[in-house]
Amino acid sequence: MQHHLGAISIDSDIVREAISELNDKVSLTPEGIPSRFIKKTATGLCYPLCILFKHSIALGIVPNAWKTAIVIPLPKKPPLNRVSNYRPISLTSSFCKVLEIVLRKSILSHLSLSNIISDNQHGFLKGKSTLTQLLTSCCDWYAGLNNGFQTDVVYIDFAKAFDSVTHPKLLLKLKAYGIGGSVLTWLKNFLCGRSFRVKVGNALSSSHFVLSGVPQGSILGPLLFLLYVNDLPKSLLSCCKLYADDVKIYRPITDPQFDYNVLRQDMISLEQWSQLWQLDISPEKCFVLHLNFSTECPLHLCGFDLPAKEVMKDLGVYVSSDLNWHNHCVEVSRRAAQVANYILRAVQYSSVESYRKAFVAYCRPIF
Repeated sequence: MQHHLGAISIDSDIVREAISELNDKVSLTPEGIPSRFIKKTATGLCYPLCILFKHSIALGIVPNAWKTAIVIPLPKKPPLNRVSNYRPISLTSSFCKVLEIVLRKSILSHLSLSNIISDNQHGFLKGKSTLTQLLTSCCDWYAGLNNGFQTDVVYIDFAKAFDSVTHPKLLLKLKAYGIGGSVLTWLKNFLCGRSFRVKVGNALSSSHFVLSGVPQGSILGPLLFLLYVNDLPKSLLSCCKLYADDVKIYRPITDPQFDYNVLRQDMISLEQWSQLWQLDISPEKCFVLHLNFSTECPLHLCGFDLPAKEVMKDLGVYVSSDLNWHNHCVEVSRRAAQVANYILRAVQYSSVESYRKAFVAYCRPIF
């Protein structure tokens, strides 16, 4: 039986605990008050914030100051005269983040009671990660390999998925998942009327409104996106694994005629799902990986033939069609050697201990 979440309980202790979870490394916020200051003054702030949060939830109103973000563009790769080569980092209100932490816990508790979130989703959830997604996928693939079956894996790329979420349709899904009352009203207000300003150096742009998408840089944004794509695995006949917007669909090919017909139908269902929920697929960035290759049948998506690859980068890991990890080891060794050379050049004439610390900090995370 599905439970319903229409209101939440807030007291000073809950607010104090939420404040303790703020990231104190964030110094720039729209209201000009760093989260470190809020954490250090939590004892005095928790009671007035509790009153403010209760009124905000009860009335379903989010202050406009809480719906403003400062966006800092960080370069990803050259050339730097292209906007697409920058990664936008959104900084949002620390006070709003405290309330978002409280709401997120209540929403997650509700979702857990009703067993709503798909087991195939591994993004932004406690106890799940890229590692758990890769491990569960590899277990399935090796099972097919051990039984002599080919497994076809289709990698799907959504174009700007987080920015494309349609607010009315997201609210429709939230209501279907048992979220209503003042909580749903607050979430609707939280999503609508948002704006941002771009900061480069000391220059700050004029304000621009955001018309779609989950709020970037917020606490609730990732969870809201998970709920938006939550029904995708149930829309398909083959296995569908997700890490947020990273999607792969795979199926063991035990009966080529039957299984390829199923995969073709899944491509049609995926396209219909993406059109219904207005998440555009980038078919030119979608590929097929034939594991333990023995037979091939063309697959189509959005009018494109899906090309086959011998090696795919899957959540940072290079997966080969023969499930041999040689390519991944070579790439990791190359990157580690490159970083080690940087360290040797940058930390000249230092002690062995300095080299060790630099290696642990910069090289070891690559492995």
